[in-house]
Amino acid sequence: MHAASARWLGYEKWIVAGEVAIVLVSAEDSDGAFSLIELIDAPHSRDDSPLHAHPTHTQTYCTMQGIGALHIHGEDVLLHPGERYTIPPGTPRQAWNPGNTISIVHMAMSPGGVENVYRRIGHRFEPCSFATGLAIKREQDIDEVMSIAREMGLLETPG
Repeated sequence: MHAASARWLGYEKWIVAGEVAIVLVSAEDSDGAFSLIELIDAPHSRDDSPLHAHPTHTQTYCTMQGIGALHIHGEDVLLHPGERYTIPPGTPRQAWNPGNTISIVHMAMSPGGVENVYRRIGHRFEPCSFATGLAIKREQDIDEVMSIAREMGLLETPG
């Protein structure tokens, strides 16, 4: 078994709009306080979602591998391994991987529950190898993802 696959054993794994999302800590695990998700993006995977905000959730990104990027307050912020950025509720943003290699970013959302979007519209992902996961392309229309997240109260799109 590939080492990356072994480290994912026992976790929920999803593909949502081409991004691999691994639920490390669910809202159920934290009594609703937070969710911690490992996000894996292919190189140069500019987020197709529009600029959006989470009205009631604080979101913290911490890059573990590669480069993570956020478009926030009209600027692009690059996050290298070990760097983090916390976004307060209601702040418009986009996130993507601008690098030439995969990026692995840990995203914490408080309060928890973002994994319920993955459960509702994601595709279960049981990789036989790390490369298999990166080969999977976008499986949903981003408009569907945004609509469901909005319906669940997790998203707003600035006018």
